[in-house]
Amino acid sequence: MVIPREQIATGEHLTRLYVQVPGNVDAKTDRTTTTEDEKKNASKKKRAEVTLEYIFQQANAVFAPYKIKVKEGTVPDWYAAYQIGQRMTPKFSSRTPDGVDRVFIVGDGQGMNVSMMDSYNLSWKLAHSILGLSPSTIKNSADPVLETFELERVDTARQLIEFDTKFSHMFSGKIGSGDSSTAGLTHDEFLEVFRDGSGFTSGCGLEYKSSKLVRATEGSQDMVSSAGDPLYGALTPGRRVLNVELKRYADNTTRQLHEELPSNGRYRLLILTSTDLLDPSGHSQKALRASTEIVESHPAGSIDLVVLHPIKDRFEWTQIPSEVKRLAEMRTYGLAKKEDAYDVYGISREEGAIAVVRPDGYVGVLCRLSTPEFAKYLGGCLVTI
Repeated sequence: MVIPREQIATGEHLTRLYVQVPGNVDAKTDRTTTTEDEKKNASKKKRAEVTLEYIFQQANAVFAPYKIKVKEGTVPDWYAAYQIGQRMTPKFSSRTPDGVDRVFIVGDGQGMNVSMMDSYNLSWKLAHSILGLSPSTIKNSADPVLETFELERVDTARQLIEFDTKFSHMFSGKIGSGDSSTAGLTHDEFLEVFRDGSGFTSGCGLEYKSSKLVRATEGSQDMVSSAGDPLYGALTPGRRVLNVELKRYADNTTRQLHEELPSNGRYRLLILTSTDLLDPSGHSQKALRASTEIVESHPAGSIDLVVLHPIKDRFEWTQIPSEVKRLAEMRTYGLAKKEDAYDVYGISREEGAIAVVRPDGYVGVLCRLSTPEFAKYLGGCLVTI
């Protein structure tokens, strides 16, 4: 498999090359926790036999009658032998007798791609718990926010192993060769699996299941199902908010949403107003007034109000609720010339929507402008004052 990579400082473009090493390794020899040193050494010896020359030998056997080699005057940026090993702990946290989760594991699935998200998921929830932001619980009971760490990340680890098993079997087989694991597999099907797995390789395309922190849309008239593919931006509870380009209303400058929402541990109440924004009795203004009440019913600084609008004609601050300028003067945005946020997110301009974005950038709930469902969601995540 050949993957084009980025251009580096020298001006050269990198290319990543994956080459299958023929032969199987007994899974028993790949247990890094074994006490049998000879088995450890067997694994190390196997990997040590994979030299740069050996990699190109295997690659050229595939490319024949064509050839591939290192460009003259350059050297390989990096190479290594990856030995497939799929293991998973049954628990990611451990609770002490006082009912508090105090010991945690963050993984190394696919290297940094997944383990960093383990760490990030845990860190904001730890801070949330330590600062007393979680809703009140009875004595000797788990923190309702912190306990979702294990729920979300164990499931992610399981999905990763299932994908890695499927992908490695496909990659090690011959497409359309009749092998039981790759029988009838076409090149397009191979690419589809690779695309679906990009959530793991990027670390940003994962989807958390329903929990206290994720309210699914199924079966509720108050919820909204955004149109489009979640992998490419549609707002979906449990998935990360995609970055979009916006035009900030206060100073008419082009902004990137992710840069406007720094990782500071706050929830974001994202109001995608509709085309009725300038109607004082419309759903948009009612939602904006209700949202300010919700923001102020929780600890100061725990929720940022963010407002998007689809209005192309000019309007003044005085035409919308005054609370917007007070709470979100520098977080009120219109559509940019190059990108339409409503199209990217799959939200109708005529209907609008409200999304609560968790501190880690994942959508917690997506509901209609006319529903108080977002208030119920925040009440289950944050203490009220």
